Order: sequence, then structure tokens, then C-alpha cells
Amino acid sequence: MHLIWLALACSPDSDLREQDTGSVDTTLPATTPSTSTAPAIVVGRTRYDGVRHGPLTSSVVDAMQEIASRGDGGENAFMKVGDSITVDRNALSCFSGDQVDLADDQVLEATRAWFEGSWDRDSEAAEGARTAAWSLDGPVTAEADLFDPRYALVQFGTNDMQMGTTHESAIWAFGSNMRTLGDLLADRGIIPIFSTIPHRTDLESAEEWVPIYNTVVRGVAQGLQSPIMDLHGALREVDGFGLRTDGVHLSAFDSSLGCNFTPDGLEYGNNIRNRLWLESLDRVLAARQGGPLEPDDLPSLQGAGTPDDPFIVDQLPATWRQNTANSAVSEIDSYPGCDADQDESGPEQVFHIELASDTRLRAFVFDAVGVDVDLHLMDDTGSPEGCIVRDHQLIDENLEAGEYRLIVDSYVDDGVVLSGDYMLVLYSGA
Repeated sequence: MHLIWLALACSPDSDLREQDTGSVDTTLPATTPSTSTAPAIVVGRTRYDGVRHGPLTSSVVDAMQEIASRGDGGENAFMKVGDSITVDRNALSCFSGDQVDLADDQVLEATRAWFEGSWDRDSEAAEGARTAAWSLDGPVTAEADLFDPRYALVQFGTNDMQMGTTHESAIWAFGSNMRTLGDLLADRGIIPIFSTIPHRTDLESAEEWVPIYNTVVRGVAQGLQSPIMDLHGALREVDGFGLRTDGVHLSAFDSSLGCNFTPDGLEYGNNIRNRLWLESLDRVLAARQGGPLEPDDLPSLQGAGTPDDPFIVDQLPATWRQNTANSAVSEIDSYPGCDADQDESGPEQVFHIELASDTRLRAFVFDAVGVDVDLHLMDDTGSPEGCIVRDHQLIDENLEAGEYRLIVDSYVDDGVVLSGDYMLVLYSGA
């Protein structure tokens, strides 16, 4: 079958990068290299609601341009950052071969040609059986130094899930490493374009955790306001989730035909992924040269994070990157309702959650280096005595329908307030 949503996802403005000759317009907004080493942390702006491509609103375009201002990388170059799914012989490199069939998507040809030198490059930052942690220990820096790209296609998680005693225990390092990876790329002037990971039919326990890992990936991209594509969602459309018989790696339409976009080709995982990557790059080029592709009135996080005006959680799963150091509120010092005597006298941020039905709620918090914030699930009063359960990293609770407050509070260690940058991930379901 033909994946109709893929055709619809291609913006009608995507040919903005083409001149009358059909060649790619190399004119991009002027950027001034920045000496800043601060990561791009964006609060309360465009929210990514599990769409096939992260929305390219004014907020996202501005964030991409700000990242680009930090370096002078080649505008027609991207680096690959990933594991065996990225280095698969049917992934990406086939765009440099003679068996490319864009079928009804010839508008993407200009973008394919624009990145000609990147498709079949053997990246120092992409290798089989690797994790996000591995990429940080030299490979990303090495590839960036060698190739000097403007963009990075990033996909990790499949192997990262196996790096703990359980998939749950492995998620903390994954979240931290992915945030560090995104910040590292951004600080070098490289715009990261993230991908969710595919299904895992090899292990039932892994398949259950894939959506949670993907929510972490979405949170990293949303926090940077950088592009993301939902490979996991796209693969739901095809038999066997587009996987080989091993239940991990992506299938392809015949040997070396991963860049065939005919209806028959788009029944296979690699073909779908290749099309999504090409489409993502096409969208980013169009947005950076011609302006936002999506309207600016898309949902964003509502509220101020205070007791009187809490952040509103209006859907699950949800994820945000926030910073307690930006909060002027520091009203709760301890949580006697949870029998807790930890010193939580640092600044806090408040989230309001309303559940329409009984729900298993899982809340994960990923601290930045040097930050220690804790989670406190409260009844609808939000008072210290109304604390239901607290934890340093994870709350996993079966809740009745009703209203709740989740407070992210800053721990104080021997007088040192450990407030700062964190990512919150909320997930419902088994």
C-alpha cells in the first residue's frame, strides 16, 4: 500500500529551495558565528504532539537559525549519528546510487542532489551496536571536525535499552546522554534532526518500553526546538512494522533498493526511513530559506509553573524541558504527607494533571549535571500534607480519575541549592 500520510506530510512550500533552473537555492539567511557555549534551552514554546514530523513553526525556525549562528558548517552537508540501523547498506547511502526511484515525490530530487556528498559517507559517529554514550566519547567530535556539517541525522535508543539490568534502569543514562548529544551538536552550530526508534518485536519487554524511550527522544528535540521525525509512528502503517525477521533491524525492498519510493517499496522499513530522512531535510531547507511551514498557534505548555498558575498537562504522554532556577516560587520546604524529611527548600515548579479515568501514570525526571530535583505527586490541594508519593527519579502510580499536582522541587544539600535544568517525561499506560 502507499503511505498516504507521507505524501501529505511534504509541505507544499518545499520547493522554495528551488530556482527556475531546478537547482537548489544556496541562499540562506546570513548567520554570525557565536562564541556562546550555552545550550539552546527553550521553555514554553512549540510542543511536539507525536506528529510525523516535528512542527517547523517560527519558534523552531528561530532556534535552528540560532544554532546555525554558532558555527560555519557546510550548508549542503549532514553527518550521520547512530547505530547499525543507520549504517545499514540500505539506509541513506543508496541516495548516491543509480537505483533511486522517488516515484511521485520528484520534488525531493533537488534536496537529494543538494546533499550528494553526505549520503554515502562513512561517518565516524555511526557504527553498529553503538549507543548515545559511545557517540559522546569522541566519535561526534571527530566526525564534526572532519566533515564540518550543518546538520546531524541522529538515531539512538535500540542498543541503549540494553545497557542496564532492566529497560527502566537504562533509561536514565539514555535521557542524559541524548540531552548531552543534542547540546553538543547545537553548540557546534550543527542542527540535530532526531528520529524515534523502531519497534522491537524481538523482545516483548523491549517493545513495551520503546514508546517511553521515544517520548524521551521527543523531549530532547522539543527542548532544543530542533526537528524530529517519527519513524516509530510511520512503521505502524506496514506489516511487521517494517522489520526484518530479527525483530530489530529494518527491512528493504529487494537488495540495495532502500531508496525506492514506489507503493511496493514503501512497504519496507528502510524505504520508509529513507523517505522520512529525505523529507525531513527537505522541510528544514524550506523552512530555513522561506520561513515557517506550520502556523504559530500550535499548542504550547500553558501556565507559569506556580501554585496559582501551574503548568497544564492536557495530554499524555507529554514531555518538557524546564528549569527550576527560573522559578520565583519556593514555598514548600518538605513533604510530611509522604513522610519525607529531605530538604526541598529550593525553588519548585508545579504541574496540574487532570485524569478523566483511572490511569497508570509514570513520571520520569532527568537532571542536568550538577542539578538535583525531585518529584512529588500531590492531591488536588498541592499542600505539603497532600503528598501522595515522592521519588528522586521516577513515580509509577495507579491513580483514580481526578485532579492532581506534580511538583518538581529543588533539593538543598548542606546549604547548596541544586536547582536547574531538567527534562520531565510523563507517560500513561502499562
